Amino acid sequence: MRAYHDEIVKNSLAYVALQYRNLTGYNVTQTIMYKILALFDYRCLKETGRPCTELDFYAERRGPVPHSLKDWGDDGVVRKKSAVINGHEAKVFECYGTPDTDYFSDYEQELLDSIIRRAVDEHWNTAKASEVSHDEIRAWAKGRERDDHKMCYADEFENLEKKDEVLLSPAESRFLIYSAASDLEDD
Repeated sequence: MRAYHDEIVKNSLAYVALQYRNLTGYNVTQTIMYKILALFDYRCLKETGRPCTELDFYAERRGPVPHSLKDWGDDGVVRKKSAVINGHEAKVFECYGTPDTDYFSDYEQELLDSIIRRAVDEHWNTAKASEVSHDEIRAWAKGRERDDHKMCYADEFENLEKKDEVLLSPAESRFLIYSAASDLEDD
């Protein structure tokens, strides 16, 4: 697990909540937040060899869910609260502080911005966000096959365990180093 994991997660939540509200005028729903974070982590993984937030995602029916965020409350910068949206009770994330973007590289912040912008431009609702996560995160389908539905970062790379070392992409090589150096249980 990366140093400052909790700070990275907190500031990811706050940044997404703030940017989403700035772009739409609304707080981001729990479902859309979870899908944005999953797309962020898994795309970062595919492109660099390591996820940014290192959240443990589970392959729920409607897409990836970081179980550790289900009981998120209020951390002094971002809070999860109940709201009524289109006549239905929903959970939303609200940023009321200032996210510390020093926890992100320029690449990570640009990637996160592009995913948030996509969610807004494509008018994601729960169904659309779920569909996008199903289509774009290979590890989600693999996780659905497991009894515990845990998603594994290694599943994002096709046949990684069978590839000859000289055939690995730079991201695959970095992932193998990352996973060997960490205590990830998803290998």
